[in-house]
Amino acid sequence: MLKVGMNVRVALIAPTINRKDGWSRVVENLASRLSNYVELALFLPIDSPRSPSNDLKIYYSLPPSGNLWDVDDYIIGKAHYRLKFLKDIVSYRPDIIQTIDTYPWLIDGGVASLVCNSPFFVGAHGTYAIIPIYRPLTRLIMIGFLSLAREVHCISSFTTRVLRNYLPKMIKRKIIHQPLSGVDYFFFSRKRNIKELKMIYNGWPIILTVGALKPRKGIDLSLRAFKLVKQVYKDAIYIIIGKGDIKYNERFAQALGLKDVYFVPEVDDERLAQFYQLCDLYLMLPRSGPFGVEGLGLVYLEAAAASKPIVATATGGVVDVVKNGFNGILVPPEDYEAAARAIIKILSDPKLAADMGINGAKIARSYSWENICHNLLKRWNNAIKC
Repeated sequence: MLKVGMNVRVALIAPTINRKDGWSRVVENLASRLSNYVELALFLPIDSPRSPSNDLKIYYSLPPSGNLWDVDDYIIGKAHYRLKFLKDIVSYRPDIIQTIDTYPWLIDGGVASLVCNSPFFVGAHGTYAIIPIYRPLTRLIMIGFLSLAREVHCISSFTTRVLRNYLPKMIKRKIIHQPLSGVDYFFFSRKRNIKELKMIYNGWPIILTVGALKPRKGIDLSLRAFKLVKQVYKDAIYIIIGKGDIKYNERFAQALGLKDVYFVPEVDDERLAQFYQLCDLYLMLPRSGPFGVEGLGLVYLEAAAASKPIVATATGGVVDVVKNGFNGILVPPEDYEAAARAIIKILSDPKLAADMGINGAKIARSYSWENICHNLLKRWNNAIKC
């Protein structure tokens, strides 16, 4: 590992910070922990929410968020923002350049690596790594800039496999399974007082989902599965935490004749950890399609850290963190009936549920931020030695 105090400057190119979403949590956790070992600066879009933290050096100079898939607008139309970014990164003089995700941030990272003559690493999660390779123009952009990278760090075996299958041989050898996303294992595994929540949500069993209320997350499938579960467990409660169109989903639940479904817009991390402690089972049934894929599913790791059994769909990178029969049950995509059977099986067998919770905690611990940073620092160290 790179030693503390070693004079190594890292430029971390990321999409956002200081928002209540998965991306922001990944960026904040990764940056804050890496800064214990190296001198690190974050490079963010100019319109990214400002961070109140004084602990991180942040440059707000990347092009503003917008329609990333409109190549003319985002890449050509916003070229003047990239001039400011290049000025900032040249003044910073990084020894390593790392992007959190692939498209379009690898463009800025690649150009900066040429200008600064610094080793360039690209993160690859799910949607922003995979969708561009199916579109002719963005595929060419991907190939061109990935050819400049030292390594492509994939969040899951799924993303690794897809990129290796669809990209040229000259790039395949650079593609490795090296997650940039982890879980604050010790935070989510710590026991908490949840008496207040138990008074609010008075029932059993309690099923939990955490995620944005968008079609890819399969909330409609989870609600259909819950309806079948309610036929067996009359007092079951389903809590869904996430931002999005709550009214639409409430109407959908009502159309199914469901009661005991609670939508919670947003909570801070401490409250979220309490909800994980409260639930008896974690459920999320994401879809995989042309408009996105579950690159890994950090919420599964958070639930696993809290020692909760999981029911999920066998799609994308989910299979890396939910092992069928070990810490949960995987079901085919779109099969809410199989999901309901899996939920009932786990809830009807307390020993199975407990064993799955213990096993899940082991998996979550392997994805701790300490392990993620340790492995990443080794990759950077090897590049500097070359």
